[in-house]
Amino acid sequence: IEGGFFEAGETLVRIEDADYRLAVTRAEAQVAQAEQALARERAESELALSEWEELGEGEASSLTLREPQLAEARAQLAAASATLQDARLDLQRTRISAPFTGRVRSKAADLGQFVNAGTPLGEVFSTDAVLVRLPLTDHELGLLGIPIAFNANEDTASIPVTLRATLAGQRQTWQGQITRTDSAIDTQTRVLYAIAEVADPYGDAAQGGAPLAVGLFVTAEITGRSVEDAYILPRSALRGQDSVFVAEEGGTLS
Repeated sequence: IEGGFFEAGETLVRIEDADYRLAVTRAEAQVAQAEQALARERAESELALSEWEELGEGEASSLTLREPQLAEARAQLAAASATLQDARLDLQRTRISAPFTGRVRSKAADLGQFVNAGTPLGEVFSTDAVLVRLPLTDHELGLLGIPIAFNANEDTASIPVTLRATLAGQRQTWQGQITRTDSAIDTQTRVLYAIAEVADPYGDAAQGGAPLAVGLFVTAEITGRSVEDAYILPRSALRGQDSVFVAEEGGTLS
């Protein structure tokens, strides 16, 4: 169902498997026949070798020892085994599950509907973590000190970020980490997207909190880089874009 929760490995969709079970049965019968044929050819090959050792002279040909027939029987068994493996794989795929815990975003197929291979049956997403794309201008990159090719790893720590949004009329806050940046600058907006990751976005909902729902617009607050030997001035002291007046000795301004 749309909006439903599911666990990792839980069956989401089941295709009617009667035809697939019959295909497995037929493939198993073919394997049994191929095994019987191979056993018979082995016996006949051993018998041919025994007769040649008793009556023949010189070196026996491969045809006399039924080696081509034995190789063909082995190939027939290998083909039948491959068919059985394929039939079992098709049967296994009649039960569709996801390898993660998540939620159903949309449902495209319903009970009793006929579907073909490749037909979308629905859309799900993982609730282990949610990724938020944060657009950063060149000026913001300079203030934050985030490298253009940033990627958090054992040597480079991730960057804390606070996400805020109004949900159900209340201001909500979530904590996340910036783990990487996009591989290229957006050609239309000229911004570089940083990827923030919030673990277990629906965990707070279980305790009465607000989940970080997929599709929600948020604002992000990121701590900027540290500036050494700096003075904090009131905005009214700024003259123009980048100048302040400094009082010098003697009562002059520079």
